[in-house]
Amino acid sequence: MNFWLTIFLVNWIINILAIEFLSLRKIQNALKVDEARDSKYPAFRRLDLFWFNRPFLYLTCHLSLIGPILTLASLGMGGIVGYLLTAFEGENYTIKGVRYFIMRAVSYKSSIFAL
Repeated sequence: MNFWLTIFLVNWIINILAIEFLSLRKIQNALKVDEARDSKYPAFRRLDLFWFNRPFLYLTCHLSLIGPILTLASLGMGGIVGYLLTAFEGENYTIKGVRYFIMRAVSYKSSIFAL
């Protein structure tokens, strides 16, 4: 079997186990559909429970490690770029021009990934 296909399948299996044992077991009470309560209080009816079916979660779970990896990589890169842009200046130096633009762009992308 191809090396990258093996990595993909191992990642997928690990993420399926993580979703099953770390996520779905903890929210099982919130996923219960109670028709007596829903008919009595229709404003509190859960309309998003179709997203929590296992086939949908299993098909998309191989992407669940990409988010934390991208977040940590972008925050690390933002820290390195921020340090390099400000490391050799004095204490009262203000960032202007190209450095300001680069710092804003890196901070913006890092904040998007962190969210």
